[in-house]
Amino acid sequence: MNIMEFFESFALTYEKNIMWVVLLFSFMHPLTENPWSLFTLSLALTALGVIQGYLLIITGYLIGVVVLYVLVRFIHQKSDCRFMKLKGAKKVLNWVASTSTLRHILVIGMPNIPTYPIKISLPLTTMSFTKYIITLMGSYLFLTIMNSLLYFGIFSLFGINIPRWVSIL
Repeated sequence: MNIMEFFESFALTYEKNIMWVVLLFSFMHPLTENPWSLFTLSLALTALGVIQGYLLIITGYLIGVVVLYVLVRFIHQKSDCRFMKLKGAKKVLNWVASTSTLRHILVIGMPNIPTYPIKISLPLTTMSFTKYIITLMGSYLFLTIMNSLLYFGIFSLFGINIPRWVSIL
């Protein structure tokens, strides 16, 4: 069995549960600083198709963003927040307070840039929940668009059809 046959059989074996895998990865992305956004996108588009793949990714991102907001606010209210008095935390909070929403969207939405301190700082400011959702969902839409350009741009060089095994890589 060559590697392409292995990935094809792997995709066929887990095709019934692939929707839950995509939802889990897209849900976890806002909660963790992880590099698998392109993997999740390629898996979703290859296994589920364009429309269902994008809808599932955006749904997972939305759930993850809401859970992140609730967790950060809960921890902030229940703790004495010693870390808020640190010099680095003050710099991040000042940057968040002094920049526009569009800049937050662009910075958080850039692929492969560690932005977790900014994502955590947004709920700690006086930003409303609605503005927080707009900012983070805007950044994840920007990230998805950038990853889509990368996905369709690079992988389309290899052929018209994007093979199923690409999503496993």
